Amino acid sequence: MIKGYFLYSLIGIFAFIESSWAIKIQVYGGYTRERNLPLVITETSSRLLRTVINGLPIIMKSYDSFRIISLSRGINTIAVSEYFPDGTNKIYGASDYVTIFADVTPVPLKIIHTWDTEDNYIDVYIKEPTGEVCYYAHRYTKLGGIMDIGSDTVGYGPQIYFMPFPNPGVYEIYVQYWGGSRSKLSEITTYVILYEGTEKEKRYIFNATLTAPGDRIFIGKVELK
Repeated sequence: MIKGYFLYSLIGIFAFIESSWAIKIQVYGGYTRERNLPLVITETSSRLLRTVINGLPIIMKSYDSFRIISLSRGINTIAVSEYFPDGTNKIYGASDYVTIFADVTPVPLKIIHTWDTEDNYIDVYIKEPTGEVCYYAHRYTKLGGIMDIGSDTVGYGPQIYFMPFPNPGVYEIYVQYWGGSRSKLSEITTYVILYEGTEKEKRYIFNATLTAPGDRIFIGKVELK
C-alpha cells in the first residue's frame, strides 16, 4: 500500500505529495491565476512515467520530468505513476497525485499529440483556417496559434497546440513520422479539446498507425464556431 502525506496551501507555499515508493510531484500552491504550471517529478527509479492530466494520459521519460503544463479553468487533477511497458506497473508501480485550482480564461482549442514509441519523432501539424501551418519549426502563427514542444526530446511527446482566441473556422490535423535511432511501427493518439473548462467543452480522440519514416497522414479536423 502506498502511504503518503499531503501538505496543501492556497497560494505562495510550496506543496508536495510524497509516497513511500519514492516518487513525488511538486507544485507551488493549490491556487493559481497562471495558465502554465511548472511541474517537477522527482525521486523515481522508473525510466518512464505515466502522467494523467485532467483524465488525459501521457507517457514521458523520467529525465524529462520537469515540464511546463497547461491548466484548464477550474480544478485540475494531475496524477503520475511509474510506467513499465511490460505491465508490471499494475502490480507494484509507485504513484502520486495533486490537485490545483486555476482561475484562468478558458482556451477555445487545445490539441495534445502523443505517440507510443521511444527514440522517434512523430510531429503534429495544425493547418489553421487562414492556411498557415503551426508546427515545431513554426511555433507561433499570425492568428495566435502556439505549438509547445516541451524539451523536444525524442519519443512519446507530447506536442501541444493552443488557440487562445475563438477564431472561427476549420482546423486540420496532420502528423508526420520523421524517424529516429529506432524507426518502427508507431501508434499515435491525438486529443482535441474544444472550449476546455466551460459548459461547452467537448473532447475528441484521433488514433492512427504510422508504419515508417516519411509517412504523413491527415488524421482529422475540428471547427470553431
